[in-house]
Amino acid sequence: RQSAMILEPVFKVAPGITQVLYIMAQIRYLSGNLNTAQAILHPYLQMNPSFADGHLLMAQIYLSQGNYKECSHSLELGLSYNFQHEAFKVMQDAIREFAGSTEEPRIIVANVDLSLSRDDVETAFSMLRSIQPKQPYYIKAQEKLAEIYLHKKKDRRLYIKCYKDLSEQFPNPQITLLLGDAYIAVQEPEKAIEVYEQILKKNPHDGQLVRKIGQALVKTHHYTKAIHYFEAALKIGGQDFLCHDFAELLLKLRLFERAKKVLRRALEHDYGI
Repeated sequence: RQSAMILEPVFKVAPGITQVLYIMAQIRYLSGNLNTAQAILHPYLQMNPSFADGHLLMAQIYLSQGNYKECSHSLELGLSYNFQHEAFKVMQDAIREFAGSTEEPRIIVANVDLSLSRDDVETAFSMLRSIQPKQPYYIKAQEKLAEIYLHKKKDRRLYIKCYKDLSEQFPNPQITLLLGDAYIAVQEPEKAIEVYEQILKKNPHDGQLVRKIGQALVKTHHYTKAIHYFEAALKIGGQDFLCHDFAELLLKLRLFERAKKVLRRALEHDYGI
């Protein structure tokens, strides 16, 4: 209380000073005045989202209020700015509080980022593998696991295996698309094309999918087949971005007249000329 009395005049004169804001909010938090602490922090974090310690304190406030979802969100925001100040302790408190709740997998995924920031890859692996297929955030956990295999372990085989397993467990176009994108990420466009074409059979009007196939075909130098895909897509009412990609390909192949026709079509669609 005495600290608050000393800082109150400073806060009123210079409410934008980060350290004063943080200390005032911390004092309110420690004194149990959670709503006031929150009111001090919230507008400042909106204007200064990179204030990592502020996100950590906000996570502590939400945790005390029992607001697990927002606590998790604040921790994720703070982790995105790589804060370390007491983060491990708060994360452990959060895991205990979230145990058995629907938010538990989400907080585990956030904890993985903290472990990786400390180069503790094995702990990250252990936490991610603890999330089961029927739990929320399982897909997110597998994507995170795949990233670790690719970027930390440099293991392309296990990276792809994560997405293969997902596509087998959840056989739907959205998940299968992730497998195709994974092949692109490891420079295997031929396999990506196979996956994309399987999805396209069930979604023939998906312009974004056609774009992915076209781009993959260009990477493999299958220009004639890429042209065929773009032309077919435009005939069934392709989006403007397809016109752009198609024209770019035609210019690359020095097919200038055909490129002009494609660009003209885009202009007619945009401006009605």
